[in-house]
Amino acid sequence: EAGGTSFRLGTLFGLGDHFSRIRLDLVLNLLTLKACLYGRISVFGGEQFRPLLHVRDVGTAITQVIGTNHRGVFNLHQDNLKISALADKITEFYPGIAVEKTEIKTQDARNYKVDSTKARTTFGFDPKLDIGLGIREVGRMVTEGRIRDPSDIQYSNFDYLRPILLPAKSPLGGEVPIWR
Repeated sequence: EAGGTSFRLGTLFGLGDHFSRIRLDLVLNLLTLKACLYGRISVFGGEQFRPLLHVRDVGTAITQVIGTNHRGVFNLHQDNLKISALADKITEFYPGIAVEKTEIKTQDARNYKVDSTKARTTFGFDPKLDIGLGIREVGRMVTEGRIRDPSDIQYSNFDYLRPILLPAKSPLGGEVPIWR
């Protein structure tokens, strides 16, 4: 059968394995980091939904589809959750942290839910790793001192990939214009 398979991933969280580069620019990972380091988290707006998915559940989905004839576009998520509800969930694991909620609109006002029914019915997608696991994984990394400098560019895809996506020099020579 012609065509390919494409996954539209929810907002990822958690650890791929003990040695993987963790992303701290993802909402669950970032809020957990702030709870552990600073004892407080800030939520701007908070009514925005995110379709959350553990990074290892993505790997499971890929292995379920490799070598099959399943073709098409599939949404993958575990839970559609409001950011304010995610912050409240983090307080269950870290009691006593302050959650500062403000109605000020954030620059990132994305708000979306997804439906993964097609993936569930087509190839049995059934994510097993919930947000509680992700909170515990990130929290453990912080408390074990495995994240020494959370501002290091390695933890943010935007900053980490910037030199590759926007090099100072063109491969053909000359300066690369910076668009804003």
